[in-house]
Amino acid sequence: MKITAQISDVLYRVDIERGIDISIPIDFDGPQPNLYDVPTASAGTFSDGSVSGDTREGGSCNVTEVRIIPHCNGTHTECIGHLTDKRLNILDLLHDTLIPCLLASVSPIAASDTAETVLDSLSPENLVVTRQDIEYHLRRVPVEFRGCLVVRTFPNHQSKRFQHYGSGGAAFFSSAAIKALLDHDVRHLVTDLPSIDPLDDGGKMLSHRIFWGIEEGCHDVTDRSDIHRTITELVYIPDSVEDGPYLLNLQVAPFMGEATPSRPILYPVEIV
Repeated sequence: MKITAQISDVLYRVDIERGIDISIPIDFDGPQPNLYDVPTASAGTFSDGSVSGDTREGGSCNVTEVRIIPHCNGTHTECIGHLTDKRLNILDLLHDTLIPCLLASVSPIAASDTAETVLDSLSPENLVVTRQDIEYHLRRVPVEFRGCLVVRTFPNHQSKRFQHYGSGGAAFFSSAAIKALLDHDVRHLVTDLPSIDPLDDGGKMLSHRIFWGIEEGCHDVTDRSDIHRTITELVYIPDSVEDGPYLLNLQVAPFMGEATPSRPILYPVEIV
């Protein structure tokens, strides 16, 4: 099935049967991505002693009980409530459903090779997505596709789908790169990285704070905050998917929380 969408003043054709799921499915019985070595996501049979949720054990149907930490067990979308004392949830704040976006591939560079990141306790070998990377791609597409940026990092091994990230070593976004997103009014950021901040930054989470407008050391929403921006982390985008403009269907699980498992789907577009 093909639909036509008007984005700004241009008509685009969208083949909704060619959607590209860039989420990492959570395999409860197989390898999973993991952040900070938290317990893996797990699923088991519910039983209260008199009723079994397993047809193999005499139950009338299968009933599964699931344990998951969305931030650490797979693809997830988070909102400003990740940083605030006020319990804000993603379902109330994510209003966009079909979002014009840009898929951009970048190769993070060593932190010692850019002035965009203050190293402090970080290793010079830490890899950084730079403002130059972001600006290069955003300036190459019409402004109407800049509201959402999907970032694929190279190298792009399939092992990303079940990679374990400890407390360091993963690439991250420089503060200047995040400020570039704000300069272009990027509302939604999607990335294959486990976090847009260094995993070993001591909990500063500066890039998250810049993106949402939360002062360092503060956990309050202020006039500078933007409560409708979202960050989606731990996706996987195969090399076969070309850079360029798409429509993004950002599907999130109906959890009333600051983060939830999600299923971003890219739809190729072409001008009619």
